Amino acid sequence: MNEVNLNRRRILLTTFGIPALAMVACSSEVVRGEKGSPNYEDIKKVNEIINSLQSSSGENLGELYDNQIYPEAFRLAQAAINSLNNVDWKRLFIQLYIACKNLNDEGLYDLLTNIQEAEQSQVTSRSLTPTITPLEVSINSLLPPELRDEYHVLEYDEYLSRAFDPGPPIPVDGCSIVFAASQERASHKNHPIRFGTLFIKKLNGSWVHYQANTGGSAPSFKRRGGPLPPGRYNVNHYRPDRHDVPAMMVEGVSYSFDVLPETDTNVYGRSLFRIHPDGRAPGTLGCIGIAERSLTKQQECENILREIVLQHRNVKLAMTNYSIASEILR
Repeated sequence: MNEVNLNRRRILLTTFGIPALAMVACSSEVVRGEKGSPNYEDIKKVNEIINSLQSSSGENLGELYDNQIYPEAFRLAQAAINSLNNVDWKRLFIQLYIACKNLNDEGLYDLLTNIQEAEQSQVTSRSLTPTITPLEVSINSLLPPELRDEYHVLEYDEYLSRAFDPGPPIPVDGCSIVFAASQERASHKNHPIRFGTLFIKKLNGSWVHYQANTGGSAPSFKRRGGPLPPGRYNVNHYRPDRHDVPAMMVEGVSYSFDVLPETDTNVYGRSLFRIHPDGRAPGTLGCIGIAERSLTKQQECENILREIVLQHRNVKLAMTNYSIASEILR
């Protein structure tokens, strides 16, 4: 590689705001892919995704996430795990993770957790076998402080001392889906999980209902990881077979539907809400998690939602933190 091309690459990388990786990516010794360090094409790809993310709206954000953001984040996380002492893969993953900080999707958080667990495994192994290479830089040290402590675990007494703001009552007229999250319990991190009943109006006009919950990683619906903000939404874009995200799978059933806020619903800068099975530990990062543990119930819920979304394209949903069963079932 001649000096002119090297300088062009350094200028491009510095323009993208990642000068620390410029020399790494410009080296002719770098191997493309997971076996080496990130090269020019790796970094260019991440920044193209970030630029697309910044210009995306709610309507196409789900497609961007599923087709580009998550696959690339998965590849970067695997590269970081396969080479835990190569800090450049971690930096590139964190760059993408930070750009997605307002997306309420469990997938990226799962990938971050996977890297953290791999690092902890290496540290534990080295305590037993000193010849194992020590971990040089942890993924947590690369996170900005506000994200490093984003999902920290509270003491239970601290959870009890906080009063959850349920927000205003939300009108449910004209809605075929209503989530009445009128109850609360502590998550495994001692943040509030709002839970209750998801009512769905079938095509024949009758109502069915399922256990559901939302939030559990932040104290308020105004923050990522907290419950879905109260308001009115449109449900669309059915996506089957979400086996790539364990947090969206229960008893082998995995699916998702996009949940997009109406213009007068304040979501406090958050986005990428979904309806999906609530896999792993109870709670979500803001999606509506179907909490039924039955294979039959999960399949039934998926099929009914699919039918009404395919029929109506945009299905009205009301999210409220108050009990309204009498209004729905009267």
